[in-house]
Amino acid sequence: MGADRGAIGIVAIVHPQGRVGITPTLESMISFLAEQGEDVHLFSLDTPQEATHGFTRHALRAEHPWLGKPAARILSRLWFPVWVWLNQRRLRANLMVAVDAEGVLGVALARMLVRTRYAYLSLHMDTVADRIRRRRYGAALRLLFVRHTLRRMEIMITQDSYRRRQLQDANGLGSDSIEWFLVPNSHRGRAASQESSYYQEKFNLPHGEPVVLVAGSIQSDWSHTDFLAECAAKQDPPVYTLVMQSREHLDAGGLRKLAAISHSRALLSPDPVAARERTRAFGSATVGAAIYTNEFYSNQTFVGGASGKMMSYLQAGVPVIMLDSPGITEVIREFGCGEILSELDCDEFNDLVRKVVADREGYSARAVQCYNERYEFDHAFRPVYHFVSGGGSL
Repeated sequence: MGADRGAIGIVAIVHPQGRVGITPTLESMISFLAEQGEDVHLFSLDTPQEATHGFTRHALRAEHPWLGKPAARILSRLWFPVWVWLNQRRLRANLMVAVDAEGVLGVALARMLVRTRYAYLSLHMDTVADRIRRRRYGAALRLLFVRHTLRRMEIMITQDSYRRRQLQDANGLGSDSIEWFLVPNSHRGRAASQESSYYQEKFNLPHGEPVVLVAGSIQSDWSHTDFLAECAAKQDPPVYTLVMQSREHLDAGGLRKLAAISHSRALLSPDPVAARERTRAFGSATVGAAIYTNEFYSNQTFVGGASGKMMSYLQAGVPVIMLDSPGITEVIREFGCGEILSELDCDEFNDLVRKVVADREGYSARAVQCYNERYEFDHAFRPVYHFVSGGGSL
């Protein structure tokens, strides 16, 4: 990039999943860095089909197609850290960012052999105790190795103070030798209440029909779309229509599963919303549902707190209904930007929807305030950039 290169220079993000467009923090971070003139490179196993720009993508299985064959996929994961190290020797990145535990494994060899700045970005936290409880002993051993490497990172980025404490406790991390930053999993840009009829038009609903939106990995058990579809069926009298919006193209199994729970008050939108239409789509919702529990994994609150779903709702001025997730629900109560569901009970959920519908304008204004004060990405990420671009010492 020559003279136009930013203050950091070259930034290498190691994220084996490689999914940027559906991960607000990664999408926002890459956009922010590119805007500053930084040369951003992403290292992943595969090349997801996404319309995200502003960086150079390196995909191991794309460069070496034979590693993408079923018989070689395990080998590709073993080779990935070596491949990252070899690329780092050539690229000489000034900052390497490891995303979640798999990203830490990806930089482990480079971390031992190449001196540069290393940062850890925690999106979805995993614990050794959880893996042992689920009898995933191989995964538990990998996490023990990750713990060892984490203790030698210079920079830690996580979503909020609650998840910082959990990350410290789970990995025995002190504060003396590590710089900690709190950056929410959110999109760039300030929040504003949106007036839209996107889903009303798409599904030929009555003008002004209240919509409860559940967006994201709706095919996953932890999204509780089956519970939400059941609640929509139990409305008496009917108040809203549930829209189940997928963030990615569904496979045949996921499509069958969601089609089976759909009905006249629970509508499936299986195709992802284009980035340019996302704000208008979310703005047509009356309520955003972000329902996570510990039913499937003992650390599910970590997933709920790391989800960008709630922040996406708030950015469009859409109030939320969420089960208790420490680090998040305290904020909902503080700002009054939504309601907290105490348990998976349809009568309670529908009562909360009615409560929000009755004062939608007030809830929406508080949602905008909450996002702009707590979750606006640039404000949270700027201290990280200041530190790594010369404002802090190694």
